[in-house]
Amino acid sequence: MTSHVNHANSPAVVVRHLRRAYGERVVIDDLNLHIERGEFVALLGESGCGKTTLLRALSGLDPVDGGRIDGPRLPAVVFQEPRLLPWESLVSNVALGLPPTPESQQRAHAALAEVGLGERRDDWPRNLSGGQAQRVALARALVQEPQLLLLDEPFAALDALTRIKMQRLVKLLVERHRPGVLLVTHDVDEAIALADRALVMRAGAIASEYIVADHTQAALRETLLAELGIGLAVESLRHRDYRQAQHEHCSITFMSNVFDPSRPTWSRRRFLQTTVAASAFATGLAACGSRKTDTVRLGWGQGGLPLLAKQRGEFVKALAKDDIKVEWIGPFPNHAPSLQAVTGGSADFSFGGSTTPALAAMIAGSPLVFTNFCVVDPRSTAIIARDGSGIERVEDLAGKSVAVNRSGLGEFLLVAALEKHKVPRDSVKFVYLNPPDAAPAFSQGKVDAWSMWSPGVDIARANYKGHNVFLEGRDLDFQIDFNSYVTSRKFAEDNPDIVKAVNAAYAAEAQWASTHPDEAERIGQKQGNYSDEVRDTLTRMKRRYTMHGVDDKAFVQDLQKAADWLSDRNVLPQKIAVTDYLAKV
Repeated sequence: MTSHVNHANSPAVVVRHLRRAYGERVVIDDLNLHIERGEFVALLGESGCGKTTLLRALSGLDPVDGGRIDGPRLPAVVFQEPRLLPWESLVSNVALGLPPTPESQQRAHAALAEVGLGERRDDWPRNLSGGQAQRVALARALVQEPQLLLLDEPFAALDALTRIKMQRLVKLLVERHRPGVLLVTHDVDEAIALADRALVMRAGAIASEYIVADHTQAALRETLLAELGIGLAVESLRHRDYRQAQHEHCSITFMSNVFDPSRPTWSRRRFLQTTVAASAFATGLAACGSRKTDTVRLGWGQGGLPLLAKQRGEFVKALAKDDIKVEWIGPFPNHAPSLQAVTGGSADFSFGGSTTPALAAMIAGSPLVFTNFCVVDPRSTAIIARDGSGIERVEDLAGKSVAVNRSGLGEFLLVAALEKHKVPRDSVKFVYLNPPDAAPAFSQGKVDAWSMWSPGVDIARANYKGHNVFLEGRDLDFQIDFNSYVTSRKFAEDNPDIVKAVNAAYAAEAQWASTHPDEAERIGQKQGNYSDEVRDTLTRMKRRYTMHGVDDKAFVQDLQKAADWLSDRNVLPQKIAVTDYLAKV
């Protein structure tokens, strides 16, 4: 249960014997936590240990199954993404949640000034850098004068210099406002630099606690890295729980041969021999054992094959034959946040979305690789406008605003439409919105048109009296964007058997969906809660799903041409060699 305490002298939050489970899987078990006001606590732990679940429980976003949380009803939260409303000014974004009074506007302006953006109060989120947008998110959190401030890896997407500046700003503002702070991070150095206490979470509970001031920075860093399993000791390898005993034997034999302390000082020849041996060792590990986990976490969304796979249950049964358990993570509104989940370690596979944001994430440095692709026919992505808006042709978009998802299918289609009809790009206002924000913006007339895929575009046409201005399958004679399944490079290298099993199960799902369009669309309707009219429109399309593996050279060449097309038009920031980002299965 959760009780809400707001007394001035009470702790920021107290957690007693917290428990949270998803079905039979216990994520948090008998967890206890105490944070005083003004205290800065950093929470470290390997991916999947329960850090995000704890944060969601503290923020009230997730129910708990046992234990007690004594804390504020609505703590302030700063996420990995700024999550600003694109159609609101900066000062209005900061004032969200405050009473609509002149005093609230003054407080919001003062909060912006605290983060160095006071002179830009009337500016728009689209004009901000990543660091500036995150400063606005921080101002929005602190303007509430919170008792508890939750920070969910808020600096993860920032470049190194901006991250350091933001860390210093956060430390200064926390000292000034004195909330209790819980920072979830994977960065040991960040934890040491900011926190009063560093906690290590393991198997759903707080396993270790360190008072930062009681240790030298170097010693604490080494200890925390060892706690997280990043130490270099050979003994840690000898005691790892490898899936097969032969796998364990391979690793220990190699390590003992290479790092035998009785051997003489390393010569250049010995160094080269060891380098070659290390390469052979990596190959040997793959041969000795082809997966290091029995569970795969799959992203899913409001449509497509992952939704069908989740709802039908045949996918889970197919993987269970190989003793692989499936956890579904979602739903995600579009591909970009599911890619962030994979990068951040809260999911193993993205949810089968657009190749364009996946390519953009790879260019930005995310350690991702493609595992599989899907071509859906007919192509139903469209640019739509409301009936009576005066927008009937692409040429009518000049001087208008169009909602698109950045570096995604929506932006690509708009760029292609404008190019085909020779409409200058700078004559159209691109408004970058994810689907959950674009839908109300379109319905309320805050944007003039929307570039969107099915079923969202079909729902919008029906619910908001819209019509097609440009339809991909009808008006575009080439395809640039495809559905893609993405995992981390490390997961693919560690678990090729799981990647192959997931690919095979999705191929079976694609075959079923292609031959059972009526049943498939009814599953989509149940999840999306849309009308029979929309469902019947989608059923009449008789959509076909064709899978392409990463070893399909002809398809990969087509994807490379698509990536070049997108980079030539600045939808992608630079060129990318697609073959460098294919899983080696």
